[in-house]
Amino acid sequence: MEDIPNKLYHGTCKAFVLYASQNEGNFGPCSDSVSFTPTLNHARMFSESWKNPAGLKKLEEYFGEVLDLELSEPVILEFDTSTLGELQYKKDCEIDEFYVENGPVNILLGKEVS
Repeated sequence: MEDIPNKLYHGTCKAFVLYASQNEGNFGPCSDSVSFTPTLNHARMFSESWKNPAGLKKLEEYFGEVLDLELSEPVILEFDTSTLGELQYKKDCEIDEFYVENGPVNILLGKEVS
């Protein structure tokens, strides 16, 4: 297992940030993992994937309706790892990834980066 860096990133989109703001800051499923990466470029790649057709379809499935395209705009959040609790490690296409086994994670603990 890799050493856990002090900062981790999560790539998402405006729809999930808005959802979290309406749910006491919590985002991510209760019964599934929430992933983070120490690599800003990997977080950026993931956040931008919500704009492509497959990402838009996943948003529609998650929210149960077709969303305004503006809500698929990328958002990258930076977290201090000490606020995330116990993190697990895995490789995703040769990229280090850390995850909270069961969400949600409080979005208020992260800060938006460009």
